[in-house]
Amino acid sequence: MLRLEDGTTIVVDRRPVQGSRHEVVFGRERVTEQEVAVKLELISGTLHVEREALRWLTDHHGPVPRLCTASATTLADGRRVACLVTERVRGRRPVGDDGWRQLGSALAKLSAIPWAGSALSVRDAATFGREHAERVAALGLRLAPAAARVPDWQSLIGPRVPDPAPLVLTHGDPGPGNFIHHDRHGSLIDWEEAQVAPRGLDIARAMFLAFLRPEDPAPERCRARARCAARGYLADLDEPWVPSVNDLRWWLTVAGIQFAFRRWEREGQDRVRPAAEAVDVLAEMLADDPGWLSLSPEGERALERTLTVSPNARR
Repeated sequence: MLRLEDGTTIVVDRRPVQGSRHEVVFGRERVTEQEVAVKLELISGTLHVEREALRWLTDHHGPVPRLCTASATTLADGRRVACLVTERVRGRRPVGDDGWRQLGSALAKLSAIPWAGSALSVRDAATFGREHAERVAALGLRLAPAAARVPDWQSLIGPRVPDPAPLVLTHGDPGPGNFIHHDRHGSLIDWEEAQVAPRGLDIARAMFLAFLRPEDPAPERCRARARCAARGYLADLDEPWVPSVNDLRWWLTVAGIQFAFRRWEREGQDRVRPAAEAVDVLAEMLADDPGWLSLSPEGERALERTLTVSPNARR
């Protein structure tokens, strides 16, 4: 039983697999019997961004589990912790093409939600590009494997955000682990990295995760998942946009370097995989025949006719 400071009482049913920053429990709200998920803050301050994102997205009918309440509770050991209570959404990870397409569609829906007035941090194109360049500089020689394999590497690590780059509400860490595929709809969860940023970040990170430690590592399946996410995203944007191959490669570089940088920052902590793994995956994506990244209608048709997997493809 969890008794919250706002008077809410949760009858706990079970505890799923846990992360390191929070504890999650599933249960029912005692009065309404509604099924809920409760996230308890184990590291002080880490729920602030997610709380603000869920409040805003619930008010604007975003593709998220509805926020029921944000409060605090006292644990059995006497610790007072913040907590978020959301409706519990039952579903599964996006394992097939339809699931990845739905992930892209959910990310696209964020672009139609107004962000002015939210409490989320805003990174304009100049700020975003500068932060990208700073991560590149910090990683330094750790990026050498990618630089050696990608002929136009220098153009991909520059700070210029490709145009057009309107600011949109951004999840910041989308992927199969943070998306629940259910029926014809889907819900994005875990909003700790939410921000307002130039359009392109979310879909690039989702596409990168289609290659990073996938359940099916066959190169053609990695490509298919990434392209399905991109198709779902582009089809459901509130305004037409088809990034060029070069622009998409820049965004994929941003995504890969963000993953590598975050792992490098946390090097030595439990369950943190090596930064080199993310760099290797990025190099593989960028050094491959870029034709698979052509998302224009003409490129789609040409790719369907000509794209084959190289017999020398790794993974």
